[in-house]
Amino acid sequence: MTLDVKMKRGINMTMFCGKCGTKRDSRSKYCISCGYEFKTPFKEEDAKKSAKEKPISGIARPTWVRVMIVLGGISGVVLAVLLVFRLATGSFHKKEKVSDTTVAEGGSPLSLVDQAQAKADAGDLDGAIKQLEDFTKNNPNEGVFYWYLADFYKEQGDLEAGIKTLEKCYNCYKDDSFWGAETLKKKEEFRQELLRIKGRGKEAK
Repeated sequence: MTLDVKMKRGINMTMFCGKCGTKRDSRSKYCISCGYEFKTPFKEEDAKKSAKEKPISGIARPTWVRVMIVLGGISGVVLAVLLVFRLATGSFHKKEKVSDTTVAEGGSPLSLVDQAQAKADAGDLDGAIKQLEDFTKNNPNEGVFYWYLADFYKEQGDLEAGIKTLEKCYNCYKDDSFWGAETLKKKEEFRQELLRIKGRGKEAK
């Protein structure tokens, strides 16, 4: 198939070789690149006319394609908003039903954890631990409390309490493939560190 036609998509195709697309020399009957013999005469006025032709910027898309593009863009925006909302509210944590007691105590589980963290940051680690212990008693199915409580126990130096707390955390997350695995991984890290500490104690003796 060649391009040797008079006009195509608003472009004067007689200006180009119908075989290789090389621009023609108006004085030559053959293509200077591939030797193709031109079947359509080329005139300088054709070139000038073609230069005035308005080029087509792109291929018109069917209506359904344009609709799909718009819908895809809207869906992307909605997903982005939901992602930001979930990150902001901490809803990637698995949450069971929160009791009325927790709500009365000051808000969502993560906001209560933030309160305990603020105490720890202020140097009141015992107060932070006591607060999270109370939260776990009132909300035994809230794994996020156990998760952070274990960290506070570790900071306090009580790895055994941290391991026991992570066992309770796993009971909350065992049906969640991601958080269940993360809890077991964290528990193993605590256990390995505890073994290292005990090993150093034996060496010291």
